[in-house]
Amino acid sequence: MTSTSQFRVGTVFHETFPLSRPSIEAVLRALSSWHRQGSLFEYLHETTTLGTRYCKAMPHYGQASGLLDKKYALTAFGKQVLANDPFQSRPVTQWLMHYHLSAPHGPGPLFWHALVTRTMRPGRILRSSEVAQQLADILRETGQKEPKPRALQSTATVFLGSYARSDGLSALRVLQEREDGSYEVLYPEPPPLWVLAYTLADFWKHHWGEQLTVNLSELSKPSGWASIFWMDAGTMGQQLQQLKQEGVIDLYRVAPPYQVVRLWGEQHDFLERAYAGAGSELG
Repeated sequence: MTSTSQFRVGTVFHETFPLSRPSIEAVLRALSSWHRQGSLFEYLHETTTLGTRYCKAMPHYGQASGLLDKKYALTAFGKQVLANDPFQSRPVTQWLMHYHLSAPHGPGPLFWHALVTRTMRPGRILRSSEVAQQLADILRETGQKEPKPRALQSTATVFLGSYARSDGLSALRVLQEREDGSYEVLYPEPPPLWVLAYTLADFWKHHWGEQLTVNLSELSKPSGWASIFWMDAGTMGQQLQQLKQEGVIDLYRVAPPYQVVRLWGEQHDFLERAYAGAGSELG
């Protein structure tokens, strides 16, 4: 599997703060009317009520979650969110933010994908110290500079808090803080169908380009598309069958290796369908 290179944020992009949806909303609103003159930091400091370090961290969260591009302009996804779900409260939005944070090709930090697919497994009990150790191992494996222990610990805390806090990605219902300070990894429901369509098209583009077919097993690899959403092979098969019924893909299962065939054209069509119908979470 090959992947095209893409901009991604760095390891300590967070300034020790977990993802904050209200703060990201303030950034999106401000940047929607930014004329790209002067300092981004100064502009946010003047036009929002965010504190100094939030003005640094939250634009990076916007980038990492796919809402802003490398130059801090709203992406197609960011524009959809600002128009339809500015506070990012709907599961469709939080799943898409999670996907961009966790996709192996970016724009989220490189470690995020590994923690999601290797460490945050349903049924496990996690402590921030354990996640910090996993983070250190991941950074060493990928040849990245390892931050000091304090930065490792804050990054682990930020990662967990981004999913557990009510102002984070809590609508995914994948992580719950326990009384002893540990976190239980839950068994989340699969994302809405058109979220799956959009993310499959995006994942395919970055890993297989214009290729028309891939082996079904590629999608269920430990670091593959299905693992980003904590779907086992059975759940993935059910969701792919629904995508087949919608004409997004075809499935060839006559004899192994089983194949997935792409039938879609433009992936932005899926983004529009994901947000079609105000308040609907059925995709």
